[in-house]
Amino acid sequence: MLSVIESDLRTSPFSTPLHTLAAGLDEYVLKQDSFQAPISALRDYLTGIDVTTISATDIIHLHGVNGALTISALERLSATNRVVWTLHDMNLFTGTCHYSLGCSKFTRDCSECPAVKKPFRSSVKRNLRRKIISLRNMEDVTLVAPSKWLAKQAGQSQVLKNRSITTIPNPVNSTFVSRDNTLNRQESSQEFRAVIVAQNLSDPVKQVELGVAGFLSTLQASHRAKLTLVGKGGESFRGPDIVVKGPLDTEELAQEFEQADVIIVPSRAENSPLVIAEAAALGCVPLVMDAGGMPAMVSDLGYGTVFSSAEELTNALVSYSESDPLVRYSTREQIRTRARKMFSPAAAVAQYDKVYAST
Repeated sequence: MLSVIESDLRTSPFSTPLHTLAAGLDEYVLKQDSFQAPISALRDYLTGIDVTTISATDIIHLHGVNGALTISALERLSATNRVVWTLHDMNLFTGTCHYSLGCSKFTRDCSECPAVKKPFRSSVKRNLRRKIISLRNMEDVTLVAPSKWLAKQAGQSQVLKNRSITTIPNPVNSTFVSRDNTLNRQESSQEFRAVIVAQNLSDPVKQVELGVAGFLSTLQASHRAKLTLVGKGGESFRGPDIVVKGPLDTEELAQEFEQADVIIVPSRAENSPLVIAEAAALGCVPLVMDAGGMPAMVSDLGYGTVFSSAEELTNALVSYSESDPLVRYSTREQIRTRARKMFSPAAAVAQYDKVYAST
């Protein structure tokens, strides 16, 4: 396994100063202030891994490559190695953004890109063209997407159109599928509990304020509800029925899911967020925004609700909070069983074995 840094640039900004500088310029100089998703423009021209150190191997499996390998370096690698590339966002097939936030210019040529300021828009168009040419030359590449939504977006792009893309859900940490949390709490005596998890609760893309608004409206119908927020920030949301816990480690997060009835994911830009699978593996019903690959996750699980507004979220929360405790208990058991089958590491290994065998 090769990586440029062990954590991330925000945590260790001086571990790779050039990458930090490029990322900072992307975020604060090139990016349009009103665009709320990350971009990789300058960072895409940096190489953090020396390709000459990669020995001949049967398969090279790529995940995040921004700042690690340039598209031209990957083109050279693919000429002598079989490549499996798992997409985790839209960046491979857009000119610069990781999520287009509804923009469809990547299906054409990324002209007048809304993600960057006007002086830099021509470079976005050139970068997209660079990706189109390189991927055209990378014939021995097997593409994988964690969600049907991302696979569909990729198939509509100029970079990956007419390419076959396999869908394999991201697996969750074994902690979430190995815990024996046969529900021993007395549902009838417990208040209805909801949880929202975000790395940064103040990130505008995560729309935590919408989730909180939906919950607060629920309190008017039920006084036995409680909301827990997990992640950095979020102090402004704290209240009598809202607990802000800050970041939690894996074990602490698993314990939180064991006590929650539902997980609310109000984000406006997501691919296939692991937090939905993690929570479902411990019995939480997902209530998700109608965005990205989240509705398909709810559909595949067979449980949960998709909403488009705070009002719709409130209606879903009221419905779940007023449901019979025995029904909630049964639902938790069923969703837990389904999620563990879909998102276990063993399930992902079995599917990737088939991909490796077919390349």
